[in-house]
Amino acid sequence: QAIGQTAVTVLHAGAVAVFSHPPGRDYAEIALIDGNGELFENAIVEARVEGEAPAEPSSANAARREPRPPQNSDAILLPVSADLEWLMDTISPKLGGEQRFWIPLHADGVCIGGIIWGAAADELQRLSPQLNELQALCAGWSLALRTTQIREETRTLSEQLAEANRRLQSAQQEVTRSKTVMMVAEMAAGAAHEMNNPLMVISGRSKMLEMELSDPKQKDIAGKIFQNSQRLSDIITEMMDFARPQTAKVAEVPVITLLDRAITTAKQLENPSDRTLVSTADETPAVKVDAEQIVAALAEVIANAVQSTAEKTGRIEVSSAFDPFSMQVVLTVTDNGHGMDENTLKHAFDPFFSMKKAGRRRGMGLAKAIRWVESNGGSMKLESRVNTGTRVMMLLPAAAREQRVASNEQRVNEKSA
Repeated sequence: QAIGQTAVTVLHAGAVAVFSHPPGRDYAEIALIDGNGELFENAIVEARVEGEAPAEPSSANAARREPRPPQNSDAILLPVSADLEWLMDTISPKLGGEQRFWIPLHADGVCIGGIIWGAAADELQRLSPQLNELQALCAGWSLALRTTQIREETRTLSEQLAEANRRLQSAQQEVTRSKTVMMVAEMAAGAAHEMNNPLMVISGRSKMLEMELSDPKQKDIAGKIFQNSQRLSDIITEMMDFARPQTAKVAEVPVITLLDRAITTAKQLENPSDRTLVSTADETPAVKVDAEQIVAALAEVIANAVQSTAEKTGRIEVSSAFDPFSMQVVLTVTDNGHGMDENTLKHAFDPFFSMKKAGRRRGMGLAKAIRWVESNGGSMKLESRVNTGTRVMMLLPAAAREQRVASNEQRVNEKSA
């Protein structure tokens, strides 16, 4: 804008267009300045020559995208040529005058932008006495524009670096979580094995006592010992299932089938009759997963949502969507429950971690769910806010992705042949 304001004054133009075309970029930014030096329009246009397809250019075509500097380096005042046709469609109708002229701005021998305006046919003759002054101004304009471009490139690189660091940190946290889960799994497997034998003795003897005792009070005590030994046996079985989950038996499964079965299973874990439970399955492609494991994982998530919501006002929504970019199907469970604080969200997938009261479920639901999902080539993400609710996203490989990979491999084999 500052370049345009100066140009309007020096050229005595009714309006000018200043464009910036950083080296190697396939777009140009344009600022249109009126006769009063006010910015009246901004635009971004694709930098390509007339008739060129917008597909990814080759290195030869990439060179054609650049506005070519004049053969005579002293020529700073030029009539607009075919090199700028890709730009003129956007700006020419907004400039006055009979013809179009431009001053190219260069850095290191490359055209990085320019100033375009409309005037009468004798414009070059009119401005020829000011050529020396314009050359000096042109050098200043070029320096200012390139400095701005470099600043913008630096800002973009800084943002990319920050994003890369964020992803790296996220990946490191995920690796740490996976290592922790594996350590806990091995410990759980070892502990379960060591507890099994004495537990069998306690369970068997307590059952024998219950059958042999005649005193009702003592008989009831023996029965409770047996019942709690069975509860402990269930915990050990759950630990073993978490430590060494069965290998996924993947097959193509319709998403609607997974949702229906998961909701039925979740209702057996937690009764949602006093909450609103809504399920919507859009036209989503089938997934290639172990149906039993994914149904169990999704049921755990839905059951958690039921627990976190209030009676009568609780609402749980289960939905599906397809991401064509990653070729994944996203199953989402959203609730309006009490949500999680930062510490709870951080440890939500940890085995045996639970904020629920003692006596409720054992804090293995999400830990088992993510193990099942990851063993099927998927992933899980959590978003939650206190007193607002929680959203769980389960990303699963679409069956279409397998078809696309097979198609790509076939094309590669055909080319090799």
